[in-house]
Amino acid sequence: IVQINSAAINTFRGDPLVYGVPGNVDFVFYGSGTSMARRTSAGGAFTSVGSLAGTVIDVAVDPDAVANLFAMTSTTVHYSSNSGTSFGAITGNLITGFSPGSLRSMAFAPGSDDALIVGADRGVFVSFSSTGFATWARLGTGLPNAPVFELEYDQTDDLLAAGLLGRGAWTLSPVMLTDAMFRNGFE
Repeated sequence: IVQINSAAINTFRGDPLVYGVPGNVDFVFYGSGTSMARRTSAGGAFTSVGSLAGTVIDVAVDPDAVANLFAMTSTTVHYSSNSGTSFGAITGNLITGFSPGSLRSMAFAPGSDDALIVGADRGVFVSFSSTGFATWARLGTGLPNAPVFELEYDQTDDLLAAGLLGRGAWTLSPVMLTDAMFRNGFE
């Protein structure tokens, strides 16, 4: 095991670390306090890519276009299309339209209309690239009303796994069939 950075990655809540993308196993993007940094090559320097008004709870990256970075606090979601030179809020109607409580986890799902998926105290929500990731909708049905502490998306199987506090693990598949998405339920 080799230490590659001495930054304190936020670990008390969320999972603000992405490592490895297709074609670049050395890519790293993380949140430390309110700041974020990324590295694009083995042994390369970590570059500061901005900060948010709150603690970075989770981060995500578009594996097909690593210039597209996402970062989340407990109340806001942010997007950068320029490798972190600037981040803009994409929270849109998520908080006002759904009262999700604290935002807790995030996953990126590439597809014909890329999706950003967010887990919160009261469900899972999705936003698509076709809306600039700023219009949110509830994802799936049948999920217990419990905090969603972890989300993982598997592109090969088009499967979303959600880990809930005290309520087990749940899956949703298929995820990316837009016309059927809101009819399908978590199992």
